[in-house]
Amino acid sequence: MSHKELSDLSGFPVITIVVYENGKQKPSHKYLEFCLLYFGYTYECLYDYEIEKALEPFKNKAFRVLEIYRIIHKMNYHQLYSKLSLDNKPIFYSYNSPVLNKDKKEELSSMNENELKNLITKHLNVREDSFEHFGFEKDTNVKIDERKELITPDIYANFVKAQNLGNKAKIIANKGGSLDAEI
Repeated sequence: MSHKELSDLSGFPVITIVVYENGKQKPSHKYLEFCLLYFGYTYECLYDYEIEKALEPFKNKAFRVLEIYRIIHKMNYHQLYSKLSLDNKPIFYSYNSPVLNKDKKEELSSMNENELKNLITKHLNVREDSFEHFGFEKDTNVKIDERKELITPDIYANFVKAQNLGNKAKIIANKGGSLDAEI
């Protein structure tokens, strides 16, 4: 992919991408997160500072869908965990506690892929056909509910692009639905 294509996809300026790639400046957290998540790689290196971990593809494809959903909906892991109806214990940490969020993230990422997929479609109002875009086999027996939200890497890219361009933009996620993205 060329610098221009990546810029058109993400809204990061071409000059910024070139500066990052030439090593003249360390890439921003936001840029690395976008590139790794969009192209299907974990981004644990952003938190653990171990760049080797960044080169690992997502082992749990449903967790990648969940990560994109979490970012688009501006949620932390505790909020996501609660929305998935998994929270049955009292909480002794604040919602933004790094310890609590890390524990919830690890628990979610280690779930069975199909079990997590079912939770996502049931509790997050995500369309079944979203998962085809992340390497799941197409399920021809499922009737698509157009009222639910479609999550794809390209919808994620449009969300990031709208934020990077710094203006209010409508992102059409599915027929009849939209998501506002702004800084």
